[in-house]
Amino acid sequence: MSSGTGVGSDWTVGRYLIARLASLGVGHVFGVPGDFTLAFNTLFSSPGPNETQPIQFINTCNELNAGYAADGYARIKGLGAVCTTYGVGELSVLNAIAGCYAERVPVVHITGAPQRQAYVNKLPLHHTLGDYDIPRKIFKKVTVAAKMLTDPKMAPQIIDRTLALCLFHQRPVYLSLPCDLVHEPCDPPQASVADLRRIGYFFPHLAYVNPHALAEAIKEAAELLNSASRPIVILDVECQRYKVTDLAQALIEKSKFPFAATMMGKALIEEQHPQFIGLYMGASSRDYVRQRVESADVVFQIGRQVTDLNTGGFTTDISEHVAIAATYEAVQIRSHRYEHVPIKEFLEGLAKAVTVEAPNSRRVQGFDLRPAKHEAFHRASQPFQFRSGKLTVSRFFDRLAHSLPDDCIVVAETGNALFGAAETLMPSGATFVAQVFYASIGFSLGAALGVALAAPHRHVVLLIGDGSYQVVLQDHATIIRLGLPNVSIFLFNNEGYTIERLIQDGPFNDIPKLDYCKLPTVLGDTQEGQCVTTEEALDGVMGLGSLSSSLKFVEIRTDRLDAVETLIKAAQHMKSRTNVETISA
Repeated sequence: MSSGTGVGSDWTVGRYLIARLASLGVGHVFGVPGDFTLAFNTLFSSPGPNETQPIQFINTCNELNAGYAADGYARIKGLGAVCTTYGVGELSVLNAIAGCYAERVPVVHITGAPQRQAYVNKLPLHHTLGDYDIPRKIFKKVTVAAKMLTDPKMAPQIIDRTLALCLFHQRPVYLSLPCDLVHEPCDPPQASVADLRRIGYFFPHLAYVNPHALAEAIKEAAELLNSASRPIVILDVECQRYKVTDLAQALIEKSKFPFAATMMGKALIEEQHPQFIGLYMGASSRDYVRQRVESADVVFQIGRQVTDLNTGGFTTDISEHVAIAATYEAVQIRSHRYEHVPIKEFLEGLAKAVTVEAPNSRRVQGFDLRPAKHEAFHRASQPFQFRSGKLTVSRFFDRLAHSLPDDCIVVAETGNALFGAAETLMPSGATFVAQVFYASIGFSLGAALGVALAAPHRHVVLLIGDGSYQVVLQDHATIIRLGLPNVSIFLFNNEGYTIERLIQDGPFNDIPKLDYCKLPTVLGDTQEGQCVTTEEALDGVMGLGSLSSSLKFVEIRTDRLDAVETLIKAAQHMKSRTNVETISA
């Protein structure tokens, strides 16, 4: 990077921010332009000498989808960014940023703000609310840092510290960039890119590790695991967020312990693994998985995040007396809680202390391991026998399990798509993307856009319901406009909100009837979609081989109340929290 300083150098505040994002692997920024962002937007079309790689601005049809795209992008690349204009734009993206906060997804939200003098004079400009600080105060609630840049001398330090917090906490941050500050000269970076990823460089107190607590936690956990006769490991989402999946896999393979995953932890270790037994979702689990987990004498939960959908409606049954939970915040071993024990250091130490098991040892033979590749509801190892008649959602997922290509990315929307995909065994190298906790409908289409740009050489399979699609369909046009060849969309058309119908049906769950297969051409594609109502038609579209990259849009038309078993169970668990009667399965 340039070593120039201050005035006369290549460094300006706007270019500094772009260069820092690029150095952290961000290649695309999503958003909708506005007059307060235009000064910043122009920098993307004319890259400066300080950018380590060019960043492309992807203008979406609305800010909400831009936020969803940045979320999906971050889940693959490790960091995402969205840029909106002040007030009307940033408040439109608020829901997507809230989802990033809930699900621990690192996204940088940049808002183009009015000139600094307007703040001082409180000018009643368009897009403003009288009190110019209202948007930042709102975003303070759903970010780990919400800063306004006002001084070009301080801007580099504020940007660096804000990005460091984003990466450390794996949660969104907010930067307000006044339009008259964009081209102001500033100093070049004082910290390296590695420093941005090392929180101790900026905030030493956040990097503190208690060595005594760490040693005690490792010792206690190792003693429990080494003496267990029916241990089980459960992987959850923080493994991915805090980059410890490889450590977890190394420990699992060394010990030969069977492992399960939560819905949020799905496919973090590939599901074809011989020690993987399936998803544990409390009462929504397959019988074997539930019994195996709940009969274990030690349950080691790595990266645990407790939410209702992640726990089958809080129906998990794991006794505190057999539980070890390693999370971002602390390590809990039975009734002992160890603070300032980072999950990474804990797993590194535990891997050295856990006993190595031979595959043919008597202990391993007693682990009762039934691999998911032979047990999952929808799996390629189960021969698919064609049936005549109307297609059901469950049968669609039976067929999908035989057609997903290796190394694909499956993006699943809340509803039938999510719960059907949850019990579909993913192929080798696959990645699973879903908003399981926040569950904002429409998330998946914007996320698929971000995922497809983050991983252009991988096949992206989007599974979405008709209700969710209608919320966000405009940016299907963006996928088409960008000519992304790696996205296949399967839309479940059951004329409304199925999960809500399963809880309480009524006309409020009805949605407009659209001719979905004609929409691709309306949105700019050269070919219409394909509508499937029978297994025979599905066979003609998909076959039993890997999905073709030319397969773009398929409408799966089913009955209104057709749902996979796990979705029906989830609806039943929601009954007590919504005060309505649930339709029985």
